[in-house]
Order: sequence, then C-alpha cells, then structure tokens
Amino acid sequence: MPLLDLISKLKIPFEENLDSKEISIHSLSNSKLKNTINFNTKKLIVNETKNSFSEKDFISDEFDYYVNSEIIGKLLEGNLEADLRQMSIKFNSANQLPIVARLVNEKKLLNDKNAYVENEYPLLYDRRRNNLSGGFLDYSLTGNYVENENPFYSFNFGLGGELFGGDAQVFSQHSLFQNKFIYNQTEYRWRYAFLNNKDISSISLGNNNIFGLQSYNFRGINITNQPLESKALLW
Repeated sequence: MPLLDLISKLKIPFEENLDSKEISIHSLSNSKLKNTINFNTKKLIVNETKNSFSEKDFISDEFDYYVNSEIIGKLLEGNLEADLRQMSIKFNSANQLPIVARLVNEKKLLNDKNAYVENEYPLLYDRRRNNLSGGFLDYSLTGNYVENENPFYSFNFGLGGELFGGDAQVFSQHSLFQNKFIYNQTEYRWRYAFLNNKDISSISLGNNNIFGLQSYNFRGINITNQPLESKALLW
C-alpha cells in the first residue's frame, strides 16, 4: 500500500528525510512521541518500541513507498486490512485519527452556525393598512430602425402601490410593427398578507405562480400558508 499517499489522505502530519529514507509521524496515542519507519535500516519504532522488517515488506519508487499493510498498521497503532477483491481498506484503532477529529469539528461548527437564536425586536411604529397609499411608476419606450424596413416599437409600463391594505402590481408589455400591435400582454396581482395567522399567510388575486414538482403560472385566486419571512438561519 502507498504509505505517503495513505497518511496524507488521513490528514496525518509527517516528516520525510530523503537521504536516510526515514518517515516520522506523531504518535496517535502520545503526542509527545514520534513513530518512525526507516527503509534503509529496516527499523520501525512505535512509542519507543523497536521492530524490524525485511525488504520483502516494501518496494519503493520516486513517488512513494509501497508497504505491507501489517507494517503500516503498526506504524499507525491500529489494524489495517486491505481487501483487493472489494477494493477497500479497513482501519481499526483505539486512537482517533486526525481526519476523524477534523470531521467532528467541522460538524460541530456547522451545528453551531445552524443554531438559531430568536431575537425580539419591538416595533417602533404600529403597522397601519391604508385603502390607498404610496406607489411607483416604471416605464420604458424603445424603437428599432433599420434602413428600408418598417420601424419596430416596444412599450413597457409598470404600476404598483398599496390598495385596500394589500400590495397591487400591474405590468404591461406591447410591441408595435407596421402600425399594428403584434404583442400585447398585461399582468396584474393584488396580494393581502396575514401577519398573525397560522393557517393562512396570504391571499393573491390575478397572475400567480405555483412552485413545486410541476411549476406553472395561472390567473386566479391563490391562498397559501407559505411563510412570509424566513424562519431558519442556515449559515
């Protein structure tokens, strides 16, 4: 098995001496000690206990050391099994690997970020609904002129405001070519929101959108309990 590749994937810090062909890692059971394997002397030191191995237990090239799984298991203070038929590696150890500690910390950090703390912000001004209040007007006029061709015009208008305590919107698009309207579309919607109703959040009249497995647009009445505001803090 490729030793350097394996300990890199397990996020185990290591030091390599190319001259002596020695690799050292911090002991997983005692952070003050180092476990070392030397391919020149064929010596393996784990928690100050020396062991030896033979040339039959490894081969090397310019990229890595391919070592018997039993030797690697001793270096990592565990039991390492390679199943070539299933193309899998199993490692058992009483000590926690750095990659496991990293995953645990990332999961804990994610849970902390997902923790939602509800803060109460009192209203400084009472909410008041008006039959008619506020509004906006948006429009655009464009024209395209091409030599020896009839001009093409388009008109877009938008209007919105508060109407009977809800928000009203009107949007209209028109295109004119050869003094004829070739495209006319007008959409409108009035929506009334219920701020303290657990069963119904809003009612909409006019052009509406339905989102789901089969999303579509329609013109009519839409009654929904979809929250008006986000209730969860994701991150």
